[in-house]
Amino acid sequence: LKMDYAASKGLGGLMVWAMYMDTPDAELLTVLQSFSSEGPANDSSNINSGIEDEKVEDEKVEDEKVEDEKVEDEKIADEKIADENVEDEKAKNKKAKDEKVKSKKTEDEKAEDEEAEDEEVEDEKAEDEKAEDKKVEDEKVEDEKVEDEKVEDEKIADEKAEDEKAEDLGECTSGEYKCVDEDGSGPGYLFCAHEAWVEFSCGTGTVCDMGSGTM
Repeated sequence: LKMDYAASKGLGGLMVWAMYMDTPDAELLTVLQSFSSEGPANDSSNINSGIEDEKVEDEKVEDEKVEDEKVEDEKIADEKIADENVEDEKAKNKKAKDEKVKSKKTEDEKAEDEEAEDEEVEDEKAEDEKAEDKKVEDEKVEDEKVEDEKVEDEKIADEKAEDEKAEDLGECTSGEYKCVDEDGSGPGYLFCAHEAWVEFSCGTGTVCDMGSGTM
């Protein structure tokens, strides 16, 4: 019907879209080539040229599509690489931060250990000083005790000696005098006070003499 209409209008030919959609046996092209009208004769070379142009245009469109896909693929690849670089940088920064935190933690732990060790040494030193002070104090107490016992022993010994001496001297009457040495050559004398003999020293350069029966 379309061919009849074109012929009735005196058209010189027909145009179709698109030739690549023709059947394998070129059914559409055959129909077009059979078209005739009172107008100018159909030129099969023009038809073939149109088909070729369409083919070239389709190839161009396909090439542009392929190029666009290639560009898009490259863009995606570049973005992927960029993302990987960003991730690598983030991982690198995180690793550096973790190492810094770990290093700081190690330093802090080291400082704490040193501080704890210093405190332990200080405590041990204080304990040793305390023990030493206690030892010195105990030794002092012991020495004082020994000294007290020694003084007490000496006092007891002196009292015992005095008692023995008093026994040796015998009883006396208060106010009585006599020489320590009975031969009267000694530098000391005895005086009876409260019925007990008390020894005194003679003056410098003098001796006790009982030759006349009195001092």
